[in-house]
Amino acid sequence: MKKSKLVIGISSRALFDLDESHKIFERDGVDAYREYQILNEEKILNPGNAFGLVKKILEINNLYKSKDRVEVILLSRNSADTGLRVFNSIEAHSLDISRAVFCGGESPHKYVKDFNIDLFLSSSNEDVRMAIESNVASATIISGKSNFKQDSHLLKIAFDGDAVIFSDESEKIYHEKGISAFIKNETKGEKISLEPGPMKPFLMELNRLQREFSLDECPIRTALVTARSAPTHKRVIKTLREWGVRIDESLFLGGMSKEDFLKSFQADIFFDDQLKKVAEDTGIEDFAKTTRDIPSYSDLMDARLVVMEQEGITLKDIQRSSSKVKLLDGARDFLDNLRQNFQVVILSDTFHEIASPLMEKLGFPLLLCHTLNVKDGMISSYKLRQEKAKQEAIKSFQGLGYRCFAAGDSFNDIQMFEVCEKGFFINAPEKVTSKHPEIEVVKDYNDLEAKLLENSIYQYE
Repeated sequence: MKKSKLVIGISSRALFDLDESHKIFERDGVDAYREYQILNEEKILNPGNAFGLVKKILEINNLYKSKDRVEVILLSRNSADTGLRVFNSIEAHSLDISRAVFCGGESPHKYVKDFNIDLFLSSSNEDVRMAIESNVASATIISGKSNFKQDSHLLKIAFDGDAVIFSDESEKIYHEKGISAFIKNETKGEKISLEPGPMKPFLMELNRLQREFSLDECPIRTALVTARSAPTHKRVIKTLREWGVRIDESLFLGGMSKEDFLKSFQADIFFDDQLKKVAEDTGIEDFAKTTRDIPSYSDLMDARLVVMEQEGITLKDIQRSSSKVKLLDGARDFLDNLRQNFQVVILSDTFHEIASPLMEKLGFPLLLCHTLNVKDGMISSYKLRQEKAKQEAIKSFQGLGYRCFAAGDSFNDIQMFEVCEKGFFINAPEKVTSKHPEIEVVKDYNDLEAKLLENSIYQYE
C-alpha cells in the first residue's frame, strides 16, 4: 500500500535551543543536567535552528481536511524525565507534534525506520551518520547565524546534486582525476541515468506531495543548486526526467559560490554533502577564520576545536572536505617550474592527517606541518611540532648552509619573513599587508617566480 504521509524525524536540539543545558551536561554530567532540566521544565525553550523549518512543514497540514498529510516525530537522547521540558515547549509553541521517542542517552537512530521516517534531522552528526547507514535520508542541522532570509510562506528546499540527490561516483572522478576526466565521463554517459544518492527517497516523497497541488498553489518549492555546468548538466536533467522528478528551479553554477544564490532563493534548508563548507553555506563564521583573522595559531586551533565539538564534526568529515578543495589556478604549474631551480618546502600550520589529498594534487612536495590527536574519530587535541615551527625550520635550513626565501599570505607567515633572506606576500589581504609594509607584495605566481629568480643565483636573459 502506497504511503500517504510525509514523515519527518527531528531531534530536540535541532528543534529547540538547548545549548545552555548541553553545556551543563558536558561540564557537570548527567545528574546535573537532569536536575537543571527538572528545575527549568516550566521555562519554555527558545526556537532552535530547525524550528522555522518544522513550523512550515506542519503548516502544510492546514491545506488538507484530514490535517495529517505531514507528521513530525520527536527523536531525542533525553530521558522522558528530562524531556518533559521539551514537550512543554512543543505545547507552548503550538506545534502539532504528538509522537516522540526518548532514549535516555542512547542514539534514537534505531527507531527511524520503525516510524517510516522519510527524513531525519538532528544536531548530532553521529546520529545522522548512523541513520544514513540504515538507509534513511538524514541531515545534520548546523547551528549558527542563518545566511538565508525566509520571508515567504512557501517551504523552500534546496539540494546539492552529486553525493546528495545523486551518488558520489561522478564526483569521485572529478576529485581523483580532474575536471577533464569528469567532463569526459559525463558526456560519454549522458544517456545513462546517475545512480541515486542518499536524498533521492526524500525528494521522491516530496515530489509526490507537490503533485497533489497545482503549480500556483503548491506550498513547497524545490531547487537544485549544483557546481555542475554545461555540458555535464545534460546527464542531470535526463536522470531527473527518467525518475519522473520535478525540480522547480535548477541552478548550474559552474563552481561559483552557492551562498548568494541560496539567499536569493530564500532556502529554508539546503542539503549539501560538504561539511567543511560549513562557514560558507551555513553561517558558522568562527569556522571560516584563519591566521589572517587570529594571529595566534594556538588561539585559532582552540577556537576550531570548540566549533568541531559543538557541531559533531569528525576527522573523516574534515578529510572528506580536504579532498574537495581545489588548487588555485596555476598553483601546480608554479611549483613544478619552481622545483627546476629551487629546493621547495611547504611550511604549514596544517596537519598531516588532513593535508594528504592536497599534497597529492601538488605532486607530493615536502610538507613540514603538525599532527592531530584523535579519539573515537573526533579530533580531541593537536600537537604542534614546536612554537614558531615555520621560523625554526628556516633557521635549521640556514644552519645547513641553505639560503632561504619565503612567501605567504597570513600573520603566521611573518615569523618566516623575520629570519629568511627575502620574504614576499602573495594573495594576502590588505589587513595583513598594511601592518607589515616592509614586506614586498607580489601580484601572482609569475611575479613571485620572477622575484625569486631575481634574488637567487639563477639569472636568465
